[in-house]
Amino acid sequence: MTDVWTCRECETENDVEADPRNARDCRSCGCVRTESSWVADAIASASAPVIVDNTVTLYDYDDVVVVTRHMALVTYLELTGVIEKDTPVIQHATAEAVAGRHIIGVLPYRLAALAQSVTEIPLDVPAELRGKELTIAQIREFASDPVTYKVARQ
Repeated sequence: MTDVWTCRECETENDVEADPRNARDCRSCGCVRTESSWVADAIASASAPVIVDNTVTLYDYDDVVVVTRHMALVTYLELTGVIEKDTPVIQHATAEAVAGRHIIGVLPYRLAALAQSVTEIPLDVPAELRGKELTIAQIREFASDPVTYKVARQ
């Protein structure tokens, strides 16, 4: 599967596999792809676009739930535009809380299979910091591009 994203400014399709430099910068206008567009693009591939106020939104924020115990991660998600300030945040997921929703966080497979999609913000945390609460600056440093999954029970 080729990773292709469309620039929101000039509508140029950028093929990341063919030219890795296009992973963040548009080859036509040079604008930078933001963290929130990575998540929105990934979630859009898992669901249909929603139209709000004549604007195409790649997912409905009402269907998004963050699952984490780490408040610095929540702040990071807000600052990067991945979530809105009023997005529900839960520390311990239940089947009822995740069913049919777009989850940002990490879930056990049995719960992930109930969700519409699960978006992970991979963090490459050094061994000496694992198990410790991270600062927003550390999350920015260790965060990789969001990855969205659709999990199905067989």
